Amino acid sequence: KSKLMDLFRGTPAISGSVFALGEDLSSTKQFRRAARGMGVCLAQSALWENLTPRQHLTYYATVKGVASHCIEKAVDKCLNQFQFGELADRQCQFLTECYRRRV
Repeated sequence: KSKLMDLFRGTPAISGSVFALGEDLSSTKQFRRAARGMGVCLAQSALWENLTPRQHLTYYATVKGVASHCIEKAVDKCLNQFQFGELADRQCQFLTECYRRRV
């Protein structure tokens, strides 16, 4: 894990290798290219209690560089995929733990 976190921070690998889907990601350049499609799920909650799942996904899409004209469609797709329904617009503080983890 520490090697992966170093690469996320932009620290080049001094020794060892990191592979994802069969591709060597040990160089910073290779890793940055692959990291566009990666994310990190921390053990502690990374939710803002007063935001809704829709607002969280919109924020993350923006941070990940999704084109602004594509964000709404991408967010709706995710919300449907994870079966949020009417809960998509409810503040996270009022969601069950199961739905909070889905966000």
